Amino acid sequence: MTTTTCSGTVTALGQSALSLQGRRYAYIEIKRRDGRILRADDVVVLNEVGSLLHEGVEGRFHFDAARLKTATIRQLFGIRRNDGRWAYDAAQVRVTAAVQNIIQGALLAFVFVGIPFLLLGLLQLIYSIGTARLRHDEFFGSEDQGGGSTRQSEVIRI
Repeated sequence: MTTTTCSGTVTALGQSALSLQGRRYAYIEIKRRDGRILRADDVVVLNEVGSLLHEGVEGRFHFDAARLKTATIRQLFGIRRNDGRWAYDAAQVRVTAAVQNIIQGALLAFVFVGIPFLLLGLLQLIYSIGTARLRHDEFFGSEDQGGGSTRQSEVIRI
């Protein structure tokens, strides 16, 4: 899975479920500077980053994605607000998803149904360990990257 960086203003936060670690939003919409809207569905925001997130916040937002069972979840792992405040979360939801897939795969491996989950979890864990530094470097050393020519009214899904 890849990381995505977007600069703009948060225009909408979907309904969310609260836990001790943070919130899981149904969606987050960000209006980019070029007028396009980026919509990220099923987004996990841990507490440190979540403390800076609300509608109307302007800045640069960093997303990561992970495969959990049959769904893809995203994590908003960093915010650099235009007012100078920032938050970066080194904890990776990808690692949690990998561990869950490994456990489920190990429990179901005796009937061969769990082998794909076990392999998926192992690959996610290896990928997470290998890209942890890249994710850190993207947040602390990233530049805004424009993306091609798209109509302004088009909604971009990640």
